[in-house]
Parts: sequence; C-alpha cells; structure tokens
Amino acid sequence: AVMYLLLILSFVLSFIAETMVLDVNLLRGISRIPVFILGCILAPYIEEKRKIPGWIIPITVGITVLMALPWYGMQAERRYYFCYYYFFRSFLFLGYAFVAVILVSFLAEWFSQHVHFHGLYRCIAFCGTISLEIYLLYERVWMTLERFPGFQSDPFSFIKVDMASIIITFVLAVSLQNLTNLLIASFASVKIPNIEKV
Repeated sequence: AVMYLLLILSFVLSFIAETMVLDVNLLRGISRIPVFILGCILAPYIEEKRKIPGWIIPITVGITVLMALPWYGMQAERRYYFCYYYFFRSFLFLGYAFVAVILVSFLAEWFSQHVHFHGLYRCIAFCGTISLEIYLLYERVWMTLERFPGFQSDPFSFIKVDMASIIITFVLAVSLQNLTNLLIASFASVKIPNIEKV
C-alpha cells in the first residue's frame, strides 16, 4: 500500500514540478520517478512468480492510451515544453514499462521451456544484464541525435530518432558494461595496504 501511495505522489510531484516551470533537465528526471517506483512494485511479483493484481492491468492500459494521444501530438508538433509534456510522459512511460515488464517476463519464461527458443531466452537475459547501462545512456543519446538536421525534416522524425537511439544505445551499453567489468577486474586485483592504528 505504501508503494502505491508513493506512485500516486510521484505523479503529483510531476504535475507540480511542471506547473512551477522548473529546469528542463530536472523535469526529465522527475518524470522518470514513477517508472522507478513501478519497478519496485513489480519486482517482487516477477521474482517470486506471484500473480499481479488484475485491476492493475486495465487501469494501466487505459491511462497509457489516454496519455499517448496528447503526448505524441506534442511530439509531432515538436511542442516539447508546453501543455505538461513531461507530466504526460510520466504516465506514458509508466504504461510502456508495465507492458514491457509483463511481456518480457512471460516470453522469457516461455522461451526457457522450449529448446528451440533458448537463443531468444539468452538474448533477453543478456539485455537484462545491460538494462542499467541502457537506462543511463538512452536519454543522452536521444537528446544528441535530435539535434541533427536529418532527424528534424518531417513531423514523424521522432520515430527515426527513437529507432536510431535504440540501436546506438545498445552498442554503447555493451561497450560500457565491458569497460566497467574491466575496471572492476583491474581494481579487484589491487591489494589494499594494511594501515596500523597508531
């Protein structure tokens, strides 16, 4: 119950933040809080293979559809900083994340039970290992690509930006993970000198 209350409060915070016209980067960060809280709510259900409450699904899908219409309308018109853009994005990303978590968990379990799909299962598992890197990189990659003229030529250029961002983010995420593992292995072999108390 506490986590659901926090989820509701995160939307209130998103609305208040945009009403106060805070810094754009801060608004981007605040709009991601509901998705993080949703992950905290769903993680125990997925890990323990418990049934997710049935009422969550229709409510989430309904909210996602309602928020998708104005948000993508703003995207097409490139009205990024008006009409509670990030407030709508909070709801929209929450819905996308919920659908993605349910779908991926279902597919992963189904693939793991069928020999012919073990390759897809390993692919999903690998993507899970770089999910943090993807989360950290995607927004920055997207913001960089959207400045290029090739992604500003038509009302639906945001689709091209999204697709290119996904591909580039995936490559960078793998590279970042390898670099991180290399650094961890390097520092792990360094012996920490004993400091005697005087």
